Amino acid sequence: MAVAAEINVKGKIFSDRIERIEISATMAVVMEATKLREKGADLVDFGAGEPHFATPEHIKEAAIAAIRQYVAENQVEFAKEALGLARQRYKLGLSSIVEVTQSEVAVTAAETRLAETQYNAKIAEAQLRYAVGGI
Repeated sequence: MAVAAEINVKGKIFSDRIERIEISATMAVVMEATKLREKGADLVDFGAGEPHFATPEHIKEAAIAAIRQYVAENQVEFAKEALGLARQRYKLGLSSIVEVTQSEVAVTAAETRLAETQYNAKIAEAQLRYAVGGI
């Protein structure tokens, strides 16, 4: 047996401050799109929510290439810093020339990876521009 409860609230439920809260820009876009759709407009709503399609491969590839380039740039900086420390340790007699040579090899490898990632980023950027009609 269902029991119906009736609640009578006298006075304000919320404080006056809640009335000063502005609607979010995202919700404003959603509400406007809904109004336009109700008037018969054929539109695509980019307001809130998840897209109904997968991210295109060329966009994923461009994003990954940009991230890899950022990482490669940092690796070069770290390798050069390590080389500087290795040289200082060698000058102080705290390490051998082998450590310096290994650090030089690490810098060369990092710079090579950076060059490769810069190349790949340019290719991905060109593919992205082509895909959106920019070339």
